[in-house]
Amino acid sequence: MSTVNIKINGTPIEVAEGTSILHAAQQAGYKIPTLCYHEDLPPIGSCGLCIVKQEGSAKIIRACAAAAFEGMSIITNDQELFEARKTILEMILSTHPSSCLTCIRNG
Repeated sequence: MSTVNIKINGTPIEVAEGTSILHAAQQAGYKIPTLCYHEDLPPIGSCGLCIVKQEGSAKIIRACAAAAFEGMSIITNDQELFEARKTILEMILSTHPSSCLTCIRNG
């Protein structure tokens, strides 16, 4: 199996070709928040909380659904990402029922 060399927050890491950015970050010890991701299901990237940036680009990437490629340099946490994740979560919660503490699924 071939590998690719990438950087996550400036840390060089080698991962198997086809590894998602989310899994590459986990292998390097970085936590990327997720909500819709579940390891037993295919990634769909619907919640948007796992967004990261590719260094040198304005492009925002959903880490759960994007594969790492050779030479990629990823930023997992900065102020812009923090604000974007906060806004995404606020939007999700704005349409969510407010009965979480009494919901049978809580716990």
